[in-house]
Amino acid sequence: MSDLLSQEELGALLDLVGSGRGAGKSAVRAREAQPYDFQRRSKLTPREHSRLERLIERGARATVGPLRRLLRVATAVSPPLGAQVGVRRFLDGLPPSSVLFALSLAPEEGLGALVLEADFLARAVDRMLGGEGTSSPGGDPTRAALSLGRRLAEAFLQPFREVLRELAPLTLSVERVEVDAPLSRSLPASEPLVTYEFEVVAGPVKGTVRLALPARLLAGALQRPQRTQEGNPVRKLDAGGFVGQLPLEVSAVVGETPIPLRTLLNLEVGDVLTLGQSTHDPVEVRVSGVVKFQGLPGRRRGKRVVKLSATPPPPAPTARRPSAALPRPDPTSAPPAASSAPTPARSDAHA
Repeated sequence: MSDLLSQEELGALLDLVGSGRGAGKSAVRAREAQPYDFQRRSKLTPREHSRLERLIERGARATVGPLRRLLRVATAVSPPLGAQVGVRRFLDGLPPSSVLFALSLAPEEGLGALVLEADFLARAVDRMLGGEGTSSPGGDPTRAALSLGRRLAEAFLQPFREVLRELAPLTLSVERVEVDAPLSRSLPASEPLVTYEFEVVAGPVKGTVRLALPARLLAGALQRPQRTQEGNPVRKLDAGGFVGQLPLEVSAVVGETPIPLRTLLNLEVGDVLTLGQSTHDPVEVRVSGVVKFQGLPGRRRGKRVVKLSATPPPPAPTARRPSAALPRPDPTSAPPAASSAPTPARSDAHA
């Protein structure tokens, strides 16, 4: 059988298209199509998702301190596990007994969500009340437990509020609490989400904490250029790509001293060079020859190390001498008369 249509088959196909038959499915698909707003994208690009994940990971590391102070026990928070899903799929994947904290994102529109497992919340509340964190009463949380749960949620959200400020000044404050998270009506059903899961271990208090934020809001914030106080756009180096793999030379300079060439030629093994720095002075840490930090030398696990202690002070601005302006000739004045005195001869001889 030939793969090419014959002249009769082409004619029949054109007649079918012209008659409008067979266009039913295309018409249905056209009615189902939705306009796509490129200014409010519903998904993040891989690069945007990678950048956001780095921010969320910073926030996860910073939550350890507030949770440890609140629960009075050593706390560990795992790196985030991210995904882009719809609201319905996110809610269907929650455990049956979960508590949802609806988050205000002012000044932006929309809501986010922080979800805590009921057992995790009950143990954390018991720990906050002075218990061992082993009590997990059944049933819905009481009003007092939800009040303490709101305090726990605020402590968890504070570091994320700080790191996400690089994108947008979101409040991330708890607006309301819903006890049956899978049946929540706080999030619009058609809203695409960017979700992150964290495994939190604080002694006997263990569980999964889930954070969900609107994808459209994050996509708009990620593509919005950041600006300085003067209003100029901030251009940041993307260290996650090829540029981030470029090697740089980092050196720690203990001290320097100028010596004449004759001394250099006479140096031998065993000679001692006296530097101008004290043994307690910080060393200069240079990146590709440029001083970037000051550090303190030391030892760790049998190796020499330098602890970065400060950044060098900016160089003092050099005062510029005002240049003496030469008088501009007056075009209306007559040129100076030639002198009749003889011009002295120039001597290149040196005494």
